[in-house]
Amino acid sequence: MNSRLLPLKVFLMLALLSLPQLFCGLPGQADNPTADTGAIETGIAATLTSRAGSITPTVTIEQATQTSPPQPTQTETQEPVQTEPVIPETASISVSLDTNCREGPSKDYQKLGYLLPGQTADVIGRNSTRTWWYIKNPKKPGQYCWVWGEYATLHGDISALPVTTPPPPPLPVAGYVNTEYDFYLEPGAWSYEETYPNVLKLTNGGYYLTICYENLSESNICRTGVPSGDWANGGLFTMLGNNFRKDLIVYQNKIKVASYGAGPIELDGLRLQIWLDSSNTPYDAIDIPTEILDQADQILASFGLF
Repeated sequence: MNSRLLPLKVFLMLALLSLPQLFCGLPGQADNPTADTGAIETGIAATLTSRAGSITPTVTIEQATQTSPPQPTQTETQEPVQTEPVIPETASISVSLDTNCREGPSKDYQKLGYLLPGQTADVIGRNSTRTWWYIKNPKKPGQYCWVWGEYATLHGDISALPVTTPPPPPLPVAGYVNTEYDFYLEPGAWSYEETYPNVLKLTNGGYYLTICYENLSESNICRTGVPSGDWANGGLFTMLGNNFRKDLIVYQNKIKVASYGAGPIELDGLRLQIWLDSSNTPYDAIDIPTEILDQADQILASFGLF
């Protein structure tokens, strides 16, 4: 039994003797830097501790300026303000009574139109004394004329209105002149007189040319009866460059009356009613000759306005 175990014991003893050699012979064990990790960490900790003990830490605290963070700018959306465009005010004029509009600042000038109550006109200029105003003619666009300021009211800024130079005054008018209603005519060989208010009667022998006149705002025009007879076309006549119809009343082939304008005639602010008749008697004997008719036409053609 013992003889069987002897080789085994010898083997075990040899194996135990060879173990140290095996472990001591492992390569790189002494050179491995990580072999003693605990020792390295202990050394580093000791070094840091010694340095920390010799250095007094200086702590610098920077006082930060307390500035408010930029607030987001809130842009208020405002509604656009509606402003009226600046328009230079135009001076204008109105009148309280019918007012003639003339070629110049005087009644000596021809009448070119008129300004009536309720109408307004732009003012372009003035005379040096501010008594006459140069305006756009409300009756004739593109034309200008002068109105007297007696019955006028100015509107707007008139301070910048320039002094306007008028044309030279017209030559004096011969014949009949009506300064109240501002018209004139040349009667030739006919005599004349104002028989009633607003009635001018021109006479040649036993024939009468009667002219009734008024402003458009008045209502006192002459009214006459119509004699017996038939109406006939007497042709045309002219006043202020305008042609009007002339009607004849004929009875028994004799001209009894000539009516001018087939009713009232309106000319630049005036209303006229005109007729030619005779005072000869008896009525059956009246027959107005062509010569008298032609003379009456010439008188009416000379009619003018200041």
